[in-house]
Amino acid sequence: MKTLLTDLQHSIAQAPEHCHCHMTCEMVYVKRGRARFSIAGVDYTAGPGCLVLISPLEEHSVRALSEPYERYFATLSLPELTRVRNTASVPFGGRYRLIDFTLSNMVNSGVTRVGVVTHYNYQSLLDHLGTGKDWDLARRAGGLKLIPPNLTASGAGHLPTSRLESMLSALDYITHCTEDCLVLSDCDIICNIDLSEVIAAHAASGADITFVTKRVDASRMYLAEQVACITADSDGRVTEFAMRQPTEGVVDLYTNIMVVRRQYLLQVLADAAARGYTSFFHDVLIRNERDPGVHYRVYSYEGWYAYISSLENYYACSMKLLTQEARDGLFGVRNRPVLTKVRNSPPTRYLSLIHISEPTRPY
Repeated sequence: MKTLLTDLQHSIAQAPEHCHCHMTCEMVYVKRGRARFSIAGVDYTAGPGCLVLISPLEEHSVRALSEPYERYFATLSLPELTRVRNTASVPFGGRYRLIDFTLSNMVNSGVTRVGVVTHYNYQSLLDHLGTGKDWDLARRAGGLKLIPPNLTASGAGHLPTSRLESMLSALDYITHCTEDCLVLSDCDIICNIDLSEVIAAHAASGADITFVTKRVDASRMYLAEQVACITADSDGRVTEFAMRQPTEGVVDLYTNIMVVRRQYLLQVLADAAARGYTSFFHDVLIRNERDPGVHYRVYSYEGWYAYISSLENYYACSMKLLTQEARDGLFGVRNRPVLTKVRNSPPTRYLSLIHISEPTRPY
């Protein structure tokens, strides 16, 4: 298994990490010293030789108990499927990759300038995207731009492990964009959404960020871990962010798609870098949800939606493609095709009668 191992040192005099979470699995190996891990409200003490496993979206923090404290850590997303590729290039539905749905949503909505923030194991992703011509993104102005991981963006000398660090690694790209608002979307979601409607609603409301939510029946959706839920008032203004693992009832899930005012995002990123924040959800959104000067809104998406976060729900979502509802919701939407890389190979031809004869020998 290919993983990134990064050696970090922490002094006991440093302040403890803010409580945060990642979208991926995290492994921490304590090499020297002792540290206290607070994971989902439970404290654990780890010494040399201890291996700590932290699940996706599980809130945690670390405090060094001795000096020096030295650790190795690695993050893994869908480890069973991402040993030789990253999440964006995981196959889905036969001929597609997960990133195809995100790119198709953008292109079908008139978004022609797209930046893809890469992480690790991205050779398969590069081979799949190429120049972006299969999504009509091979353009002189705008088009597709691959943003490689920035080891120094967070100041810690490691690959980005959170949404906030990924944004910081793309700071130069965001700064040089000329658009008033940006669409941010993960590649672990599967849906067919008209983003032009979300952008129009965002512009009309004057919001700083508009979050796309999906109202679901938790008892009918496979939720193996905590997910981000957003509560809004009758006017669509956000009143609460929370991490929950609902098992029943109707909840509004955050779909990992947002439209954000570019100048506001630059302001947030500058403040986060100055304060050493690590989590966009906890350190930015939850901190600002009660600020009267901040305007957050929701846009409720009503189409078919799936979220890939584990091997179990990858299988469950794949099996849902056998239903007419899923096929119509993804591939039957008028004027919004799902685009993917075209393979330059002859198609298979099926015939009812085939006659095979012995080849004639040239003698």
